[in-house]
Amino acid sequence: MPARTSVTIAKEKSTDPNKADGGDLGYFTKDRMVPEFSEAAFKLEKGKYTAVPVKTQFGFHVILLEDKRMQPPPPF
Repeated sequence: MPARTSVTIAKEKSTDPNKADGGDLGYFTKDRMVPEFSEAAFKLEKGKYTAVPVKTQFGFHVILLEDKRMQPPPPF
């Protein structure tokens, strides 16, 4: 039996509107998410996930950080 990935599990189990994308939120800045989610996500290292689900007003979340990048400065 093949190993189930986080994307597969999200598609099967999630109740989030992004479940069809496997829960992928894309890149986001800290101010775009609720504080509990941002705090947990921005503490993670690439390839790591939250060991304990993060509770927010939207429910519980297991966050997998796939990548980080610096946001370019806004144009003049």
